[in-house]
Formats: sequence, structure tokens, C-alpha cells
Amino acid sequence: MPAKVTIIAGPPQSGKTERLLGRYRRVLAENNPGATLWLAPTWRAAAEVRWRLLAAGAAGCFSPGVMTFEKFAEAVIQAAPAVVRPMTGLMKRHLIRQLIDEQLDAGRLEHFRPIARTGGLVDLVSEFISELKRLEIWPEEFQRACNSRGMTQKDVELLEIYTAYQQCLHEHQLYDAEGRFWSARDWLSAKPQAAGLVVADGFTDFTRTQHEIIEILAGRADELLISLTLEKEPRPLFLKPLATLAELRRRHENVVFEELPRGAFRKPWPAMAHIEKTLFANPRRVQPAESTDGVEIIAAAGPIGEIEQIGSRIKLLMVEDGVPPGEIAVVFRSTQHLGALVAEVFGRLGIPFAIEAATTLDRSPVLKAFVALLRMDVEDQQFDELPEWATLSEWAEAWQRLAAATGLLRVIEQEEQPVSYVGLPDRLVWQRLMGALTIGDTLSGWLKRRPPKLDRREALAALMDILASEHIGTGGDESGQVRVLSAAGARALQIPHLFMAGLSEKAFPPPDRDEKLYAEAECQRLIDEGLPLVARTERNREEMLLFYETITRASRRLYLSYPAMDDSAQPLSPSPYLAEVEQACGPGRIRRREFSDLSPIPPGDEPLCRREFRIKAVATALEGNVSLLAGLIAEGGRGKGEGGESHLARISHQPGTSQNSVPLLRRSSAGGDPKHCLPFRQAVAHRGVAENIL
Repeated sequence: MPAKVTIIAGPPQSGKTERLLGRYRRVLAENNPGATLWLAPTWRAAAEVRWRLLAAGAAGCFSPGVMTFEKFAEAVIQAAPAVVRPMTGLMKRHLIRQLIDEQLDAGRLEHFRPIARTGGLVDLVSEFISELKRLEIWPEEFQRACNSRGMTQKDVELLEIYTAYQQCLHEHQLYDAEGRFWSARDWLSAKPQAAGLVVADGFTDFTRTQHEIIEILAGRADELLISLTLEKEPRPLFLKPLATLAELRRRHENVVFEELPRGAFRKPWPAMAHIEKTLFANPRRVQPAESTDGVEIIAAAGPIGEIEQIGSRIKLLMVEDGVPPGEIAVVFRSTQHLGALVAEVFGRLGIPFAIEAATTLDRSPVLKAFVALLRMDVEDQQFDELPEWATLSEWAEAWQRLAAATGLLRVIEQEEQPVSYVGLPDRLVWQRLMGALTIGDTLSGWLKRRPPKLDRREALAALMDILASEHIGTGGDESGQVRVLSAAGARALQIPHLFMAGLSEKAFPPPDRDEKLYAEAECQRLIDEGLPLVARTERNREEMLLFYETITRASRRLYLSYPAMDDSAQPLSPSPYLAEVEQACGPGRIRRREFSDLSPIPPGDEPLCRREFRIKAVATALEGNVSLLAGLIAEGGRGKGEGGESHLARISHQPGTSQNSVPLLRRSSAGGDPKHCLPFRQAVAHRGVAENIL
């Protein structure tokens, strides 16, 4: 008998997840381990659900069954009797690279011939295949649509690569990131195993294969619960969850629909309640907000200035308001390429943080030095330790010997090493590279092919491609830290203090990429021929929903920031979504803080870190007031409070001094005892020393 299917819908903060958790706790308590399954969109959402399961008072729980859809598919495949091997992203690149080379050598590439040897083409083809497989568009379906609208040379070449790729996976029992759902679906279909309760929470839609997996689970479970973000009078941004609701009703019989009212679980503060109801609504029907307290717009002087302003505000929240770091999150549309900047600013301010952004191996300083060494070998002089021709695995062994002979390996393997912002010391980064270099030979063994031999220049090119595509630094414990997340990673979390950052015009929503295999008009013609590709209008709605779901995760305060200037000091326009928030609340009603000064001198009288204290001291000394610099020298160049429990260097004013005269670090590593402060007379005593330095 099919499961009872209940869809719980409602706006943000209506208690959808809490309602599901209540039912889930009861079933967990009444059944043996393994009787429940909770599917979450991200590992962070799954971790939060596990925490909330225990937050209700339970001492512990065996096998709660809370995982992402991807992890569930992996678990199903691992339990299957058939040997199906997972293919990593790097293996996929190796295979696509080989298929492109084979097409080129056979004279079958005309359209892509000029870029056939580049890593960029591998990226584009890989993304293209991933999109088709995610939408479950088979090669024959792609061919049929192309024939209907007129087959081009580009279509022919992509079709041959896609067909060969799928044949390789099928013949050698391999599956990629998208294929794991197909493999899991096929195994579930043949495995008669019952379940008690299945929950899918935090999703806006499901792929066709995921829908089929949910159907299989519903046929064997006692109860299926699904949550969707909707409201009684839906706006255009809710079209995707509405389509998901319609598809669920089509696939399941006797669906029960429950709609929760706004604020049923947690009543948002007035400003957020107004934004929830009016964002992206018809402006003619929107009334100005009665209050915008708790919402603030920050217009910063450039990208670096934006991170600095966010860091300063976070520091004050932590020190003056006592907000735990774990209750703060900084969210960008994408965190790509932000890791180093955030690490530099937050590290300087003493803010504990965890960043979602994975970085590629080519950002590692030690690997940059290694590449420079190999360039010398290729361009200037050849090292005797290296072979003329070898497979990538053999090159890895040769490069290991070269690193040892030059002393680089000794530096890499030092025990005492500072950990980079990706959280990996040099020796682990090197180990990751050595492992990545052997993956190609492993794949060749699975495909029963001889691994290709490369000369020095080809080996260096292959190394550069691996360094630019292999990612490190994702995952890990984020408890007790300020989280720096992408919008997709934050949309299902609870965040008391949310900084929605990077809201410039071309960042959120992101523009259409120029480097695509098919232009928008070409995609639309394929859509017209029946392919379920995503059109631009649908992508725009998805971006609106992503923004809406992200900012409504804030439960206490919301900061909306953007760089008002670029790195060249040219003005930048804010995101249209930021304009939508202002329009929803009423023009000029949201507090706005603008920072247009590009000077490195910290504003105000409260330096927040050692660097700011030094800059402030020198700046005031150049203006004729050397007391801050004298105090800095007297303290040995260090500000009390650096590395202490607060990090906040506060300026105190002694009688008879100007407002900026004397640095008194009230909150210090010694607990703020007045005897650790620097009185004005001590600053005056050191005036001569400071003047000599200047």
C-alpha cells in the first residue's frame, strides 16, 4: 500500500521544519534504527537537522537517517550487490579529454578544432554533459531535438562525445555524479525493503530521477512528508515550488496538502515580516514598512572595503553585544575566489571563521613554486632526474624525486607549518596533488586502456590542468565560527545575524555566461523541440527565490552590503534585488551607511586590530600628535588585547588630552585592569622617541 503523502507548505519561519521534526522524533522513539529517512538539500542543512533533533532534550540517537540526497544515493549503491564504481570529477575530466583527443586525431572535430587542446573546452563539455544528465536527456533525445531544428556541426561533435562518454560508463560499470541517482533508482526498484517514515525538507524542486526515487520510497514507506516554501497568494518567484507541487500531485495518489500560516512557528521582527510579505510583489500594492529596525544597507568603498566593513561590524557584534560567532553568517551569491580576501581581513581582526569556498590547488604557494621549477625544466634547462616520456603516475614519482633533490620536499614536510585558509598544510596539499596525478592511470586501468605517455611539456600542461580543476578545502566543523557561505548553502539554515554581501549589479543575480556552448537563442530552439533545458526566464525566477529564501533566514538582524566602487574606484551599481528590498520597505526608510573614503587610515577612534592601531598611530603622528605612536612604542609595538578574549582596542580619554591622544586598551588579555593602560604622561615621556623615528 502506498505511503500517506503529506505536503507541508508555508512561507519562511512558518514552522515547516519544526513540524516535520516533531513527527520524526516520535517515529525515531517508537521504532528500531533504520526505520526513518530524512533527505536534506545540503550537508549543512542535514547537520542542523541532526542538531535540532537533539536540542529537544534527547540524550542521543542511533542511526537518525539524516543525510543529503547525494549521500543517500551513495549509500544505496554501496549496498548493491553489483560492482559499480564511482568516477570522480577529475576522472571525468580525464575521460572527456581522451574522447576529445580521439575525435581530433580521427579528423572529426571541425567546429571545436581551434580550442580542442585547451582545458576550457574540457570544462565546457563537462558542464554540458552534466546538465544533460541532470535533466536526464539521453544522447538519442538530444539527437532527435537537434535533427528537428536542423543538425549543425557543433551538434554532431557534441553528440559524438556525449555518446562515447555514456558508452564508456555503461560498458565498464562506472557512474558519475549525476549517474549515481540513476544507479540508486535502479537498485531501489529491485530491492523490496520497507521504511517507516521518509521526509524531504528544504527542497524547491527535484530532478526527474529524484522524483522517481521518491516514488519508489513512497511505495514502501508508511508515511512520506515533503515541505515546500509557498504562500497563499504566490508571487512569480514561487513558480518553481508551485510546479514541484503540481508534479508531486501528479505522481502520488491522495496527497494531503497542509498550509501553515506566516509566523506560526517564529514571528519575525516587524521589518522582516514586512519584507517577507512584500518582496518582489506588485509595487502598486505595497505599503511602506512601519519600521525597518534591524535592517541596514552598507555601501562600501570597493570589494576589499566591503569585507573590512563587514568584519568591523562583526567584531563589534561579538565584543560589544556578546553575539557568539556561530550566530553570524556572511552570505555571497558565490564564495568562489573570496577565500584569500576573507581570510586576510577576518584573520587580521581576530574573527574565527569557516568559509564554504573551495579553492583550487593552483592557489597553493608551495605548488606555485613547484610549477615555476618545472617551467625552468621545460623552458631553460632540463633536470637529469626527469624522464623524457612517462605516464602521469610515473611523472608523479619523478617529480617527487625532484622535489626531494631540490629541498622543496623538506620544506613541504615540515611539522610546524601555518595552516592556510583552506585548512590544509603544505604536506597535505602535496599529498592531494600526488594522488590526483595517479587518478588518470587508475581510470585507464578501469577502461582497459594503456595510460598515455607524455613528454615534459605535455606533462606540465596536464599538471596545470589538474591544479586548476582539483578543489580543496570544503567541509569540516564550523561550530563556534562565523560562517562565510554561498546563498545556496545558506538557504535552509537558521541565521540570527545575516550579512547578505556582494550585492552589486552583476553579482546577484549573476549575468549569463559568455563562455557557453549554446547561446540563449540556441537553447530556446532546443527547448521548443522538447528538451527540458532551463530557459533564461526560469533562471531569473530561481535567482529571485534564492535571494528571497536567503535573506529570510535572518531571525534578528539583516545587513545588505555591496561595493559601491570597483578596484579601479569606478562606481558600481547595486543589485536590482537590493532595489527591490528598498522598494518593498519604502524609499529611504532603510538605514544606509556609505563609506566612500579609500584612505587606509581606519575611521573613528576605536582601532579593532593591531594593524589598524599601527596605521592610526602613524597617521596621527604625521599630523603632529605623536602620543599614539609613543604609546605603541612603549607597549613594544603590540596593542594589549591582541590575542586576548576580545581583540578590541578601545580609546580612552585622559584629562587634559585631546580625544585621540592616548590608547587605553580597556579590554586586554590581562582582563582590562587599569594598571595595563598607558597614561598620558607616559606617552609624553616617549614623545622624543617617536619624533626621532619619524
